[in-house]
Amino acid sequence: MCIEFSGIVLKGLQDRFKYCRIGAFALVFLICLDVAIVNHHITALAEENSVLAKGEGFIITSEHVRQVKNLLPPGVEITQEDLLRLTLEQRLFGMEAVRLGLDRDEQTAARLQIAHDKILAEAFWRHHVVPETDISDDVLLSYYEANQDKFTVPAQVHLLWVASSDLQTLEAINKGLKAGVEFNKLVRDAPVHKIPLVKGPPYNTGWKRLDKMPKQLREAVSAVRKGSATDPVSFGGLYYLFYVADRKDEEVLRFPDVKKRIKEYMVGQKRREIRENILKELKLRYQVADKLSNAETTK
Repeated sequence: MCIEFSGIVLKGLQDRFKYCRIGAFALVFLICLDVAIVNHHITALAEENSVLAKGEGFIITSEHVRQVKNLLPPGVEITQEDLLRLTLEQRLFGMEAVRLGLDRDEQTAARLQIAHDKILAEAFWRHHVVPETDISDDVLLSYYEANQDKFTVPAQVHLLWVASSDLQTLEAINKGLKAGVEFNKLVRDAPVHKIPLVKGPPYNTGWKRLDKMPKQLREAVSAVRKGSATDPVSFGGLYYLFYVADRKDEEVLRFPDVKKRIKEYMVGQKRREIRENILKELKLRYQVADKLSNAETTK
């Protein structure tokens, strides 16, 4: 069983690392290592904390396999058997690296420490910070009611426009609009030499917030109803006619529509406060002295 499985592992390693030089000693180590695989490892993957593989000085459980799966890039499809094989390969390589003293290399040791700290920091965060940031619906609603301006969508207009050096051409278009003729038709029928054709009028600005418009334009379109146009407006030597294709009045978003956004904001703010307080306490507890601490005191 050991030789058969070692052969499978060796074949997998050769496939994965066919462009790398693998030391003969490492390959012999993999073949000769006394590895015992639990016969029912496929079904055992679903069992809580079940032993899936073991060898001299180590075991691999279903939790190890789950954590390896969590580290795979999104979208990667892998069978349960290959997942166990990958977990075992990583463990064997890691054990051999330690045996050869590679964990004492300065760069490797630093990376191991960083990974160690990151995992434990995440565990600390889950157990001591996240539970403290639950916010009730009443608190969220109070924030919403006290900050209505943050959830107010300003008035917007959807504009079409044309420009001409001839004032009478635009006045004729406006007159046709008031008579019920479609704006696009009026523009198409206007004398071509009177309407500068760059992309082909009318030009479409899309939705624009009134409060973001230049003052002269905002004043011109603010009171214009949907389906009507402004009087010709003079800009930079040309006359412009702005047609209001549609408009949206100022609107306060409903609480259910913004509740999630409010919660994310308040939770984030609360967690930042908790984080800063905990860091201050821990720096005192562990008597931290660093350049960051000195910089913070001089701000």
